Amino acid sequence: MRSRFVAELIGEPFTVRELVILSPYARERSDDSQVPDARLTSRLGTALSGSAIEDLTRIPWGTIHEFTGFEVPAVILTDADLSKGYHRGLLHVGASRATDRLVVFEAEKAI
Repeated sequence: MRSRFVAELIGEPFTVRELVILSPYARERSDDSQVPDARLTSRLGTALSGSAIEDLTRIPWGTIHEFTGFEVPAVILTDADLSKGYHRGLLHVGASRATDRLVVFEAEKAI
């Protein structure tokens, strides 16, 4: 995870309730699953569960599918790989969840 960007978003007017990290993949398959920054790791929440965010004191991390239909002010979209045709529509859904700020990280495999 690019912890500097997360820290900047939290330092802005966004709270953890206004920020979500989304990926086309489950967290264990994500390029950003191994977070080197312990301060950030302690702030990451579990995946989204159905229609509710489980812990409102942590930054939610979930798949784009889990967050379909919801919106938040700030979205960090990870594992973006436009070389995979089926990702394009899914990434559009993920990107459209943000109402104010969107940060996109390209998948390492796509670089």
